[in-house]
Amino acid sequence: MAEQNFVIYWQHNIGDNYLYGSKISYVNTDQVVFENNLMASGTKIHTWHAAGNYQSEHGIVPLPELTPGVTYQLTYDAQIFPEKHLYIECRFFDRFNRQIERIFIKEAGQSFVYPKTAYEYEISLLIHYLQIQSVDNTL
Repeated sequence: MAEQNFVIYWQHNIGDNYLYGSKISYVNTDQVVFENNLMASGTKIHTWHAAGNYQSEHGIVPLPELTPGVTYQLTYDAQIFPEKHLYIECRFFDRFNRQIERIFIKEAGQSFVYPKTAYEYEISLLIHYLQIQSVDNTL
């Protein structure tokens, strides 16, 4: 089978954005600036759905159809501040829209196998912060 590439763009009218306190600038087709300094760790900043809603997304399904049991690789081109605080979450659903699996992509280029019982899926960008505070217990 020939290798295929599919580019997914973050468009203003496709998918779900986290809007509370967010500043989103669509600079051009392949450049989006997202800013929000008050987000909690694990918050989804954008989600693409494989099963599109015709009315809200104008009939456009931004994700490709995947074949069950086949290995896929996700990569991204992003500048993230602070670095290494962006994860990709892939959620897989059966034909009754029950989640059957969830994986996290923590580095660009990581592979996954599309589950054999999956019927549809979604991809989300998550912000991840790990804050460690030192506590001084001396009096």
